[in-house]
Amino acid sequence: RSYRVIGVYLFLYAGAMLNFLSGPWGIQLRFLVPVLPFLYLGLFIGARRLAALMSGSSERLAIAAMVAILPVSVAHNVYRIADPMGSSRSVSGRGFVDYSRGMDWFRANSAPDAMIMASYPLERHIHFGRPTVAWPSSSAIGNLHSVAQKCNVRYFLVAPGDPESPDELNDTERARLAILRSCPQRFRPLLDSPHQSLYIFESIDE
Repeated sequence: RSYRVIGVYLFLYAGAMLNFLSGPWGIQLRFLVPVLPFLYLGLFIGARRLAALMSGSSERLAIAAMVAILPVSVAHNVYRIADPMGSSRSVSGRGFVDYSRGMDWFRANSAPDAMIMASYPLERHIHFGRPTVAWPSSSAIGNLHSVAQKCNVRYFLVAPGDPESPDELNDTERARLAILRSCPQRFRPLLDSPHQSLYIFESIDE
């Protein structure tokens, strides 16, 4: 019966994670952390039952494979939890994006209910503690001001969000920055930090 309860929990958790499929961020591996113990339990039970169907050397081989895989997997996940960016960001090329970039500024200079337009809004919301909304699609970016008004956006954040260039703006982000800079009568620059690739603008009330 306990296995059935765990199965129902995993099923409901998987359904909850599907909510993030429609966003540009996809399902992040860290969302699996709360269910890792149950996944390991399932692997252990499955391997034990598989070994029971075998005999002789095949059974011993299945058990040995499980014993070898589990510690390595656990050690890897512990490392990813304890040091999610760390040394992975020290190598060149693809790396982890620091979604906390700009967190200190927003916590010190914005109201808790101030709406922020940013890429990867879920990640930014978790770090900033502020409501966030995603940037409009490229086809609607020309109407940024009207889109922002409908969403009651107060601030605009332009910062790296692409794992392929975790410390630099990509073409899409540079285009957003250019639009914000091209309309000083609507978007006021508040923070311009090229060395951090961090830019924050405020919507000007008309």
